[in-house]
Amino acid sequence: MPLWKFRTFEEAERHLDHLPTTPQNSLSSALALLALSEGARRGIRTTRPGIARFRTIAEAETERERFALEQLRAADEPAD
Repeated sequence: MPLWKFRTFEEAERHLDHLPTTPQNSLSSALALLALSEGARRGIRTTRPGIARFRTIAEAETERERFALEQLRAADEPAD
């Protein structure tokens, strides 16, 4: 992922207009933020503690999403 440095907020805002956005990126970002928000609101940890190593970014993203969904679903199940 590229890294940019800006001297002012205005310079950074002008740069945002040039970044490519796709519906897929927007949707996945919105869902990730929603999951984090819901987890924080309900006191559910949606990320694994510690550091893990993965071969690819896609593999890491898949594991992150799987763990978050697993935690949210487990919290929804009624305790017997």
